Amino acid sequence: TSFCAEHARRNALALQAQVKKSNPGPVGETLLHAGVYTAEEVALIMREKLIRLQSLYIDQFKRLQHLLKEKKRRFLHSRKGEHEAIGSSLLTGPEGLMAKERENLKRLKCLRRYRQRYGVEALLHRQLRERRVLATDGAAQQVRGDVLDESLLSCLFWE
Repeated sequence: TSFCAEHARRNALALQAQVKKSNPGPVGETLLHAGVYTAEEVALIMREKLIRLQSLYIDQFKRLQHLLKEKKRRFLHSRKGEHEAIGSSLLTGPEGLMAKERENLKRLKCLRRYRQRYGVEALLHRQLRERRVLATDGAAQQVRGDVLDESLLSCLFWE
């Protein structure tokens, strides 16, 4: 059957509308190449990025800790070398030293001993350092404050 020009145009518009209704739009694959994501996909991607960032921060922190420990080791090593070199030259005796130099040597020796801990205080300080090292290395252990170490007990009874 043939239609007049007006009815042929209306038929063509109706067919276009039906085709448009039957085609719902772009499918998931075409939306993914366009950069449109669902809420679940966005949450998953952000979670992966946060985990990656966290691992990078942890690695950086470990690296900085290593560098700090290495610098501390070098510093202590150089300080020990200086102490041995200077200490041995200072302890050679007062001969050949002027009065002012002898007085400075005496003050230096006193200052070296000034902050040193002796007896119970030295033992407690050593234990505190050991606990801190264990805590920073991740091997934190429960230590009760009311329990005394055997060496501390023997020291208390002998003093």
